[in-house]
Amino acid sequence: MPTPYNEFAERWGNIDFTKYVKLLSQQADEVLETAQEDIQKQAEESFLMVAKFEHNFWHMAFHTAQHESK
Repeated sequence: MPTPYNEFAERWGNIDFTKYVKLLSQQADEVLETAQEDIQKQAEESFLMVAKFEHNFWHMAFHTAQHESK
């Protein structure tokens, strides 16, 4: 991973962070199993919005890095 991204890859790509995210996912799934339908819908909409922002961020970062290397 090229600098300056290596710091972020090491922080957010390590096994302990992966375990933490899996725990959060498990807890969210448990709560949403019994949540009201409108809460489940809000959670889905929030997830999709965050996923869109993540996609856009990494798309921007990747293309910026490619452009700078030319």
